[in-house]
Amino acid sequence: MNEIKKDIINIIGDEAIEVKKKLDAFGIKVNDFKTEFKANLPYIYDENISIPEIMASYTKIDEYYVKLLKFEQ
Repeated sequence: MNEIKKDIINIIGDEAIEVKKKLDAFGIKVNDFKTEFKANLPYIYDENISIPEIMASYTKIDEYYVKLLKFEQ
């Protein structure tokens, strides 16, 4: 009985390590996304901005929205 308990504890420990590795990797991906998002999103508003520039900004925002949806999956 003690051998079985020891095996179960080892399996649980190994699984916990794997889950932590996956969470750490996911955290890095999220942080990289956040950094890229902040660096590339069009924050500047100019009163003389043209319609094509506005549309390009919305296109960029849409691209990041699609990337964000992939994280949800």
